[in-house]
Amino acid sequence: MIEEKPKYSDWSLDDDVVSTFMKRFNVPGFAKDVLNRIFYKEEVQFISALDTDIFTAEQAGDVLKNICSISADDFLANMYRRGVISYTGEDRKAYSIADLYVRLDVMGVTEQEQYRSIPKEMQKKLADWSFHQFLNDLDPDPNAVPTQDEILPLEDMLKFMDSQGDRPVYTNNCDCKSLNGECGMPRDVCITYKTKVNSYVDRGAAKKITPEEAKAIVRRADNAGLMHTKNRNGICNCCGDCCVLFRGQKVRGSKGIWPVQHYLISYNAESCKQCGLCIKRCWMGVFTKNIDGKIEADPSKCVGCGICATKCPGKALTLKSI
Repeated sequence: MIEEKPKYSDWSLDDDVVSTFMKRFNVPGFAKDVLNRIFYKEEVQFISALDTDIFTAEQAGDVLKNICSISADDFLANMYRRGVISYTGEDRKAYSIADLYVRLDVMGVTEQEQYRSIPKEMQKKLADWSFHQFLNDLDPDPNAVPTQDEILPLEDMLKFMDSQGDRPVYTNNCDCKSLNGECGMPRDVCITYKTKVNSYVDRGAAKKITPEEAKAIVRRADNAGLMHTKNRNGICNCCGDCCVLFRGQKVRGSKGIWPVQHYLISYNAESCKQCGLCIKRCWMGVFTKNIDGKIEADPSKCVGCGICATKCPGKALTLKSI
């Protein structure tokens, strides 16, 4: 079986094999020189040799006979874990070739050290490419709500988590921060309830935790200054630098529309202690100091995350429903 912690090394393959792989796996041309940092040689050979995008374990075994001596079951299990292939359905009877977007997402979460071995300039290109793949999959209408993501302040998020009852809960590294990764914010703060095929949980990329441990993660993220978003399958604790939701919001001009926003901040200047902590914690530039050194607030920039209010020593900041 391929090692759990793979050792990547220099390898060369016939140009036709590499070209076929890149087309089938949706790899942009600029990434050709780092394929050996992202894939095993045998994975490239296997994907290139397949004559169909959807295949069974038996078909995979026939192809593997000419590539390596690893058993088909072990090879497929490892490729699935690494995001190189996916299941076509819950019955797990067939597989499909994944693509670079999926592989990078899984790699960032599960193989951070290996991902960081890629030259930084290339990391940025890959992360930017991945972000634009995410955008391209959304409804192009900026007034649409393309996903179910909502922005919630801390207390609302904790109530949502309580409402999930006995749903199994898991945690994994943040894919956005793992790919973009230089913001310095905690990465081990994502929470998922999704357990179906092709999920982080099913691929072995998430760890089961208790509901109380999950709430502790959210509180820790809030303390660090991360915004909270949720959908029916999980919770993200987001920075404004890496998160595809807030970066996408900026590109689409969809503030107030998507991710769904429920609050705006209200600032009471009389209660303000002028400490400036709100300026440091806000990702959206809501707070500034005027020429006299006094805090000013522009609620039109607010996304209603509430991370400014949870740390305000003068209780000068409150969230108002919109």
